[in-house]
Amino acid sequence: MPAFAHALLAAFLLVPVSAGAAIRGPYGVEAITLGAGPLSLTEAKYKIAGAGQGGTGTRVVTWRLVWGDGEGTTRAEEPTPLAKLEQLVFAATE
Repeated sequence: MPAFAHALLAAFLLVPVSAGAAIRGPYGVEAITLGAGPLSLTEAKYKIAGAGQGGTGTRVVTWRLVWGDGEGTTRAEEPTPLAKLEQLVFAATE
């Protein structure tokens, strides 16, 4: 009987930890991997907003392991927003 009680207690204590990791895990991993370069472990999607559609849950983070941008190029190869702006300004002044 004591072995069963120990196993039941261990399972009982594991349930909240597992539930918390399943619910908030992707959000925490996304925060940790920000700025990790071409490695991405999560993907953030935004639900439709406007006309009373806001509120909680408009941003959904899911697990998605990607090296680069998922289309054969790495993020390091992509120009930064500042570089894109500089290209536009340079092209406009020619």
